[in-house]
Amino acid sequence: MEEHKRNINSVKRKIKHNNNNTPKRRKLEECQEYHNLPPRLNPTHLESTNIQSLVKTVMDGSPASDAIFTEKISGRTVSLVNPPSAVKSSKSLQAPLTSKERKVLKVFDVPDDQIVYESFVPLHQLWLQYILDVLGNSRGASQMGNKLLKADFHGCVFTVVQANVPSYIGVVGIVIQESLNCFKLVTRDNRLKVVPKSGVVFSFRIRNKRIKLHGDHFLYRSYERSTRNFKARHQNFDI
Repeated sequence: MEEHKRNINSVKRKIKHNNNNTPKRRKLEECQEYHNLPPRLNPTHLESTNIQSLVKTVMDGSPASDAIFTEKISGRTVSLVNPPSAVKSSKSLQAPLTSKERKVLKVFDVPDDQIVYESFVPLHQLWLQYILDVLGNSRGASQMGNKLLKADFHGCVFTVVQANVPSYIGVVGIVIQESLNCFKLVTRDNRLKVVPKSGVVFSFRIRNKRIKLHGDHFLYRSYERSTRNFKARHQNFDI
């Protein structure tokens, strides 16, 4: 019996709560709030809903009201509520993918049907223009070598001239990716070759000069090389 009474009381409380939140109830409360405002600001006491008249009423009929209306309000969209504060969503604060996650998702993998040598020739043409701009009027092997150290080699045509593994010698292709330990080349027979940097010497041609790059001294990512200070004792290039 007592449990039945408790259930009835619970239902009554819910009904009372819902009745307090009905649109009619909220509208009545808003009207009661308006009565607490001064007469000149109470919308229930205003004779006109014309915006210019409202501005004049709020400013107690000041002669400047017309000028303010023309300058600040006329012909503009005016928001009557404060804009919501910009809150960063949790998605925008997500941590970047780890190296393991990138490998699992195959973020940097090139689909087999897109490994076509001819499709990367325009990239090589862009690289030729880029490297000439980088070198500028460099004179001598020292100046040229210092600039090549920090250059980007995506699009360069590499030839493997020396390697600890004989099968890599003679591989020719356009660089499409560079990582910490290797270059990825697309060969003329539309194959992707992953060539390690360690123990390998690459060669490429600029301004009718054959230049050799020592991979052992390039065990860095491309963006790391752009800010790194290399030691002069290392022979990075043969120019």
